[in-house]
Amino acid sequence: MREEVLLRKLLADGEGTGEERRFQLLNSCLRLLRNPNTVSKAEAIKALRLIDSLELSMRKQREIAEMSERQTKEYEEMAERVDREIAISREKMAQAKKELTAARLVRKNRKEYALLVGMIDDLPSRAETTRKLEDMQEELSQQQERQQQLEARLSERRNHLHALNIILANFQKLLADEDNELSSNEAGAEPGERKDDDKDESRSQREKSSDTVDTGE
Repeated sequence: MREEVLLRKLLADGEGTGEERRFQLLNSCLRLLRNPNTVSKAEAIKALRLIDSLELSMRKQREIAEMSERQTKEYEEMAERVDREIAISREKMAQAKKELTAARLVRKNRKEYALLVGMIDDLPSRAETTRKLEDMQEELSQQQERQQQLEARLSERRNHLHALNIILANFQKLLADEDNELSSNEAGAEPGERKDDDKDESRSQREKSSDTVDTGE
């Protein structure tokens, strides 16, 4: 601030024609007024004018200094106010960041909630689930009953097959006996009575085979 005042003073004075020049003139006038031989009214008026001019200049400088002080104080107050506003802005920014983080969390929770709601909506209701479970249990009971029926039929078929195997075995034995009988007849080894006995025995075996077939069925 002092450098600015000195700079303005130098610009106003130029080559020493400002206040310095007036002080020099006032000093000369005062020396002349002190000497009784050189005292004159014109010199006195000139000295008064120089004094008034210097007082006016001093008053101006004082006002300029006071104005500079006021401006400096205002600038300092403005700087303090700006600092406070900056601090408040920083606090608001920090609060805004917290609110933004909370808002993002709420938005994320809402998305997850909407996803869960959609998944729940896709699932069937309890009544529908109960109905489907009852239908499945009924169908399972029907399948079990059908399985039992099939197992019973399979057991019956197995019994029939076993009886058929017995019949086939007896029939094969009968055929073998007949082949043996034919071989014996061709050889002529037995008389007529023996032949009758063999015929009776063959007839008896046929009757047994027929009874076995009837039992298997």
